[in-house]
Amino acid sequence: MSTLKFTSQALPPAFGTGVIGSATHNLLVKRDGVPAADKVLLVDEFTGRIVRELNSSADGSWQIDNLDPNRKYSAIVDDSQLALNGAIATRLVPVTL
Repeated sequence: MSTLKFTSQALPPAFGTGVIGSATHNLLVKRDGVPAADKVLLVDEFTGRIVRELNSSADGSWQIDNLDPNRKYSAIVDDSQLALNGAIATRLVPVTL
């Protein structure tokens, strides 16, 4: 069974000093266990609003800055090849660096 796991073309800046990403939250994007580039959506868990959309790097890494460190977010990886189910990480709290 194939799996798609977590890893930037950003929307307008958010509203804080927090960071979520592969380095701060151990969320590399992987396809069948191999780091991969794919679309990552970051959703505000309170409003349900997509606050960022980006593409991870080929090494699976990604980072989203300028987030409110007092909010929780979900990161969703969308399989752009339409071969696998997406992956989601919930209750992510931005790190202030």
